[in-house]
Amino acid sequence: MDVNLSVEFIALFTIVNPIGNIPLFLALTCDQTPQEQKRTALVASAAVMITLLVTLFSGETLLKLFGININAFRLAGMAVVASLAWSMLKANTSQLQQSPAENQEVVEKDSIAIVPLAIPLLAGAASISLVINFAAEVEGLADMIKGVVIVVLVSIATALTLLAAPGVQRVLGISGMKILTRIFGLLLLSIALGESAEALKVLFPALGT
Repeated sequence: MDVNLSVEFIALFTIVNPIGNIPLFLALTCDQTPQEQKRTALVASAAVMITLLVTLFSGETLLKLFGININAFRLAGMAVVASLAWSMLKANTSQLQQSPAENQEVVEKDSIAIVPLAIPLLAGAASISLVINFAAEVEGLADMIKGVVIVVLVSIATALTLLAAPGVQRVLGISGMKILTRIFGLLLLSIALGESAEALKVLFPALGT
């Protein structure tokens, strides 16, 4: 598989969506000191990296274990991604990331860095599906190394985004954040539709003629 680092990075970063999650991050850490807020951002980003790396290395094994067709899973995964993208286009918080029940439980937890911030807000169903799809198409060590690089870079970018959250929100405001979320949603929907079309061609060869 020819891995395009820039495209894969943009796709995964868009799904993790640390920019769109800045308001939620600030709301969840509003009672923390600046130092505690920074620690929460770093711990959450590390948890995202670990979650996605574990998914990257075990994704193909899981598909084989359950006898799931790679392209069928690819199509299903892109449906999840497209659903998230559509939600982003409407500037809404996707239920694929966090349910109302999970949101209600936030106040009862001592640490929000891992749950719900890292999982499921950042490393949710859509990002995990994308990484499993990527893992299923890996053809060699070089591809796997590129996959690790993408996950690490996205995690670093997520950490930097969350660390800069207070300043970003002050500069962009609520309207600016919604505009950015919609732009990322459009990019992500385009990627999801393209990947879905490729999967459909493999599952139904007649569509490619």
